[in-house]
Amino acid sequence: MGFWFWQGRWPVVWAITAASAIFAGGLLITGSPQLAWRLLAVRSLFPDFADLRTITHSIDCVAKGLDPYTTGVCDPWGRLYNYPSIWLHLGAIGISSASTNVIAGVFILLLCATLLLAYDTRTVASGALAFAAVVSPPVLLLVERGNIDAVIFAGLVIPLFLMAKRSGVVTTCSLCGLIAFLAILKIYPIAAAIVLAHRKFGFAAMAFAVVLAVTGLLCAVGLSELKTIAQNTPQTLGMSYGDMPIFIAANSRHLLPTNLDAGMLRMVAGITAIVLAALAFSLSLFYSNVLRSLLPVLDPTVSIGAVAIACVAIFCFSFLLGTNFDYRLVFLLGVMPVLLNAYDAEQRFGTLLAAAAIVLFLWLSRISSYVLVPFEVLDWSLFTVGVMWLTQTVFLQSPVNDQPLPG
Repeated sequence: MGFWFWQGRWPVVWAITAASAIFAGGLLITGSPQLAWRLLAVRSLFPDFADLRTITHSIDCVAKGLDPYTTGVCDPWGRLYNYPSIWLHLGAIGISSASTNVIAGVFILLLCATLLLAYDTRTVASGALAFAAVVSPPVLLLVERGNIDAVIFAGLVIPLFLMAKRSGVVTTCSLCGLIAFLAILKIYPIAAAIVLAHRKFGFAAMAFAVVLAVTGLLCAVGLSELKTIAQNTPQTLGMSYGDMPIFIAANSRHLLPTNLDAGMLRMVAGITAIVLAALAFSLSLFYSNVLRSLLPVLDPTVSIGAVAIACVAIFCFSFLLGTNFDYRLVFLLGVMPVLLNAYDAEQRFGTLLAAAAIVLFLWLSRISSYVLVPFEVLDWSLFTVGVMWLTQTVFLQSPVNDQPLPG
């Protein structure tokens, strides 16, 4: 790779180097990975890579003839398995709990490669925001937990970068297959199908990707297993974003008219978020230029535009799922490049402000329990703006007529 590739990527290199140096120094001094992670303000668990161990230790459980969906005896923390069962078939190629550290290392390399590919900053301001995003608490938590969201992020961003500028039936079908495959692995990537709206076959391709993903989920996972996954997935307030945390907090502090059980809280939060999304959708249709001064045009035929569309869609969809641990905010790092490149090209303060709001949200996530109101205001605001941005991109924008962004 030549000089021009690395020129705008030094902030990402410095961020990775700084985080690695602090962790290595802490490990050398303390001899404990957990204490080393604390130097980076990450709430670490022992043993390392706790989320990855949900899979690898569950593979051991299956090998012993046990069902990890119903027993947590194989998990170091007694947790029930809450991933699609397709991951358990990795045991057939020799994957087990003994493979955890090696697999986590591959995850980290994939994440670093993806970030280096996505970011290409040209000014001090955009470089500083890129640095702050890469070392933000959700990204470090993702690495510490070894969560497979790192693989989903890389598996979505890298192919979009490679195929965004290509057109034709083969590319569209490949993207449909990719989105369906990723949805089978973790469900929420199904939202990325929206990136197909302005490609070959348009909405038909988007609908085909969704149908393919749903069919794949029903065949490979099944409704019963999906229900079990939902039941085994915790809905918590700490280190979480989505439509439920604010209602969980209000209910625990007796701020709601009556105490609600988990099911009612889920329904109230979901209805509130859907109503807000509907209002944001309508506002975008009636006032088509409401975001033009703040956010750039998203062109799905340009790599960073396609990545941003997919990542905004995943953030908004995951928001509607209730609660998500903060490491899933890594998908907001897929939105940052289009904002930073637009700022570098046009020097618009509004675009820089939007990128700064994302970085602030990422960093507030580490102390969300202490700054609940500001964090939740940003959470719901980003969801609302995300819905409006997608609405204008999908329904009001013609890539042929709009000026594409560099990248």
